[in-house]
Amino acid sequence: MANFQATKQETLSLLKSAINFAKASSHKNAVKRLNDSHQHLLEGKLFVVVAGEFKQGKSSLINAFLREPGLFPVDVDIATNLVSTITYGDAEKVTVVLGEPGKEKRKEIRRSDIPDYVTEQGNQRNSKQARMLVMESPNAQLKEGLILVDTPGVGGLNVQHTDITYAYIPNADSILFVSDAHAPLSTEELNFIKRISQHCQNFIFVVTKIDAVSNYKSIIDSNREKLAQVLPETGDKFPIIPVSSSASLAYLDTQDPEDLEDSNLSSLEQELWQLLSQQRGKILLLRALTELGRVVADIRTPLQAEWEACQQHDREDQTKLESKLQDTSERLKQLQGNSSAWQYQLNEGIQDTQKELFRELSREIEQIKRRSQDYMEDSRFLEDPPQIARLLETDFDSMMSTLSEKLSQKAGNLHVEIVNSTGLNMNPLAIDSLDWRNLGEDSSEVRELEGLSQVKAPQADWWTKAVDMVYKGGFKATAGTTVGTLLGGTLGGIAGLLFGGAGAVPGAQIGMALGSVLGGVKGFSDGAKDALSQIQERNQILAKREISKIINPYIIDNQLLCKAALEDMVTKLSRTMRNDLQQQIKRERELCDRSLRSFQKTLKLSQEQMIRKMAELKGPLQQLTDFQKAAEKLAMQALEEAESDTISPSDPAASSADAASSDSPTTPQPVAASADYGDWADG
Repeated sequence: MANFQATKQETLSLLKSAINFAKASSHKNAVKRLNDSHQHLLEGKLFVVVAGEFKQGKSSLINAFLREPGLFPVDVDIATNLVSTITYGDAEKVTVVLGEPGKEKRKEIRRSDIPDYVTEQGNQRNSKQARMLVMESPNAQLKEGLILVDTPGVGGLNVQHTDITYAYIPNADSILFVSDAHAPLSTEELNFIKRISQHCQNFIFVVTKIDAVSNYKSIIDSNREKLAQVLPETGDKFPIIPVSSSASLAYLDTQDPEDLEDSNLSSLEQELWQLLSQQRGKILLLRALTELGRVVADIRTPLQAEWEACQQHDREDQTKLESKLQDTSERLKQLQGNSSAWQYQLNEGIQDTQKELFRELSREIEQIKRRSQDYMEDSRFLEDPPQIARLLETDFDSMMSTLSEKLSQKAGNLHVEIVNSTGLNMNPLAIDSLDWRNLGEDSSEVRELEGLSQVKAPQADWWTKAVDMVYKGGFKATAGTTVGTLLGGTLGGIAGLLFGGAGAVPGAQIGMALGSVLGGVKGFSDGAKDALSQIQERNQILAKREISKIINPYIIDNQLLCKAALEDMVTKLSRTMRNDLQQQIKRERELCDRSLRSFQKTLKLSQEQMIRKMAELKGPLQQLTDFQKAAEKLAMQALEEAESDTISPSDPAASSADAASSDSPTTPQPVAASADYGDWADG
């Protein structure tokens, strides 16, 4: 969806117009719902992690992308040693988070003070206990909800910072992996890519400093070959974008079009926004538009019931319409009962999902046990025992991220099945029970108001597609809940504020549970690493015995933790789904009953009163129809663009960005941090 930004602004504008209409019509509940929807879309976050080795040009790339020279320090002898985030704010504000985990404090600093905290030179070995830098900026590039995270390099100097980097990866909407044009991807970089691909596969690979190397195309070809071997399912299809940050920054001074063209930043921006729009962007838009559709229906349906009652229908037609409303109310009343079929459908679906996930959990735990034995047979790890705990931590993190993703998918599918079987997915903008054209009336008033008729199938198919995407997308864990819970304390609170946006979706339950278990795994891992670091036995047989005494209980503890977390995810998600469905049924019944009362009340009016009533209704109905048509147009545009988008070459002349993305990538198996890729990996 290359026009995500434009579509988002149109949707926000439409919501504002609808809010003004609801205020003028004294629909307080509609005003609140529309305001919430507007805020959700306005604050919806698109989360991009910038990762890569030290001194590959990550900070320079961010400065160039944001068109702000000097934002992050980039001197040749400076290396970022701290996670830094930058998001939109009305005014610039820079905050550094300091202190031990769980005891952090915030300190507001000036931009000029940033190097004192984020660089190894200004904060050697993190003597100031800095954990995170948070920047808000009125930068136009960030206004559509984009959050950039600048991470320490692969194999960072500070282990704690590297762990924090990994905490962000599962929540990324996209990862910009940065390497430079001086050499192909190294073994260490490839190991890092393999590791983080277990959590997120929405990669864009960026090759920087192309202005300093004449044969950078051969580097790109080599990188593509290596990625195809490291990520065999999709490695040869990821976009690889060559850029020159220095040329982009030079353009800010020279305004020379050649500098801008040489930078190739526009190709990166296009690729990034296309990927973000295909992923979370369309969900943000469709959630806002479907909620607008429901609110329009809530306001319009009773008004249209009054309009129908004012028409010169014969008694048979009036009785038919009244009967339809009564039948619908009765059906919804039955759905509210505890013995309703959808309740059993939900219970059985949740139970089946839990059984399947527990079976997979058991299989994965057995695999982790086998890998732990392999690690203990590797002489490299016997010389560095804490590395075993790090690898097992990755294994557990990967397992739980995969299981939570499967739970998200199954919950979304189950929710859609239930709303389909109950009829709750009915397009509120296409309610045929209130379509006067089906009642045989052909008066001049009806012909004049043809434009007020509801959207009919097959056009209404957009509603079903949109609702399906919103439900399924809504069960994915949000970055705020996952990262916030994982990091804990002040740091977690800031992360939740930054990435969570306004409001919660059902997936927040999964995110909170996932964040909690990942934090627990990390806690166990820290303890195991400390214990393993004390092992100095030179005899490998004795070393294995000592390591086993630590690792075996560590695996058991994590197994119990993960099982309990999975149970917690399922239980809370089931409760949330049940409450959401009950509320939806309640709202629809109240709407139906309100429409029935309006219809019956209007039937009692005199002919003169009905004529006045029709004159009063004509304007509001036309406005609501305009909202309906505008929402439909934007939703269909989002759906069509999402379905037709394919990642195309961003720089065909250079043959350097030909790529495609996969909507449902398979999850690779964990990889040891020191895997051997042979002669083809330079490092």
